[in-house]
Amino acid sequence: MEDVYRRFSGGWERREELLARAQQKGATWDELRAAESKGIDLAAYVEALEAGASDGDVQAAVAAGILPRVLVRGLKANATPAQIMEAFEKQVAADPGYAWGIGRAGYIDLLNEGATHDQLIVLHDRDVHPEITLRALESRLGIAKLLEAYDKGLRGADLLCYVEAPEKQVDPDEVLAAHRQGLRGLELYSYVRELAGR
Repeated sequence: MEDVYRRFSGGWERREELLARAQQKGATWDELRAAESKGIDLAAYVEALEAGASDGDVQAAVAAGILPRVLVRGLKANATPAQIMEAFEKQVAADPGYAWGIGRAGYIDLLNEGATHDQLIVLHDRDVHPEITLRALESRLGIAKLLEAYDKGLRGADLLCYVEAPEKQVDPDEVLAAHRQGLRGLELYSYVRELAGR
């Protein structure tokens, strides 16, 4: 019986601590009760408040289908609640194989790699695959060069070939030049492999 009491009182103390932290961030008792009544995890709710969200931000995110923990990850990646909502609505960098915002090249992962929200919106609107964006960031090529290549006509596999060039110690400008000369797809890929083998 004592063990059950200790477990119950420990859970109660944890809840009291979370409520106190939420109130320090300006949450009212009504907001806390509303969050709990909607089944929002109190720990995630408090983390979101501490990361800079308001009660309204958390409620709106949950109503839209964003898990509070995903909201917290986005806030910690320096996105605002409004940006996270926009990205979620547009399914920016969403991989159907994963929950939104989760996975190697999800929206939040790309923010953590150094992309900005505005850049990700532009890339999404241009249908640049998130994996290509990730490769551009990992290869230190950067988003500006990726967009420049896109503006010069590279798409899909050709764009991937371009962003992978630095990893192969090939000058990306040589990939652009070959593309201008008419190389596409496998021909372009073979040409880059040839350059890398020199």
